[in-house]
Amino acid sequence: MVLLHGNDYCDKFSAEIFLKDFWGSLSDLNIFLISNAYVFLNNERLTGHRLLDFGCSPNLLGEIIAPERFTDIVMADLSPSNLDIIRRWMDGQKINFKWDHMLKFAAESCVMQMCQSGLKRKIAHLKTSVKKLVNCDAKKELPLGPDYVEAFDVVFTSFCLGSAAKSVAEYKQFLKNVASLLPSGGHLVMCGALNQMAYIVDNKRFHHLKLSMSDVKDALCNAQFEILEYEFECITLPESEPPEYSVFVLLAIKV
Repeated sequence: MVLLHGNDYCDKFSAEIFLKDFWGSLSDLNIFLISNAYVFLNNERLTGHRLLDFGCSPNLLGEIIAPERFTDIVMADLSPSNLDIIRRWMDGQKINFKWDHMLKFAAESCVMQMCQSGLKRKIAHLKTSVKKLVNCDAKKELPLGPDYVEAFDVVFTSFCLGSAAKSVAEYKQFLKNVASLLPSGGHLVMCGALNQMAYIVDNKRFHHLKLSMSDVKDALCNAQFEILEYEFECITLPESEPPEYSVFVLLAIKV
């Protein structure tokens, strides 16, 4: 089976099947990501109201668990079809996926204590706080293009850089490019995979760089980040190669 990568996401990646297979139920992976990323995004050390979700895929993970003080959110992805799923949902159009189970789990497990009316309010807040959907490319020195000169307060990124980079050297450079979107004192919340080499969506194999935690730490140091906290866990996922690998969530500050 051909290993897909890069611009293959623009015409060979099925956003709807990805959502169904990876986010259609509350797997151990999803529970780990939601629970830990929520803690880090709601950490009292994070300030400001501008949040960038870099490499968002067709997913609302970062937006669902972000505190409501983030009122200026930009969602960015390489694939136009991924952004189109988000755009259609925001416009109230019908898509073949619902995020209700994620919202409810986040509400129950993260002590958000939302009733049904609170969940509706959260959805309404998401649709007003996401200000822009833009294309991004981690390979570029200006990954959002030259129009974005204002820095963000927080960058959230989930599995993007490991999928984009073909080598550890590229991973370091791509993280450095993303770091340029944060000022000194800005925060990064990053989710990623360790020792994963590929994952399957719609019977298509997509590349993932095999990384160790040491590789990730070196890349963060190279991009002038200091890790404040991190968590990792071993996961079994049939759609992954190998099916047993580790995932991490970390909080870092740009120094």
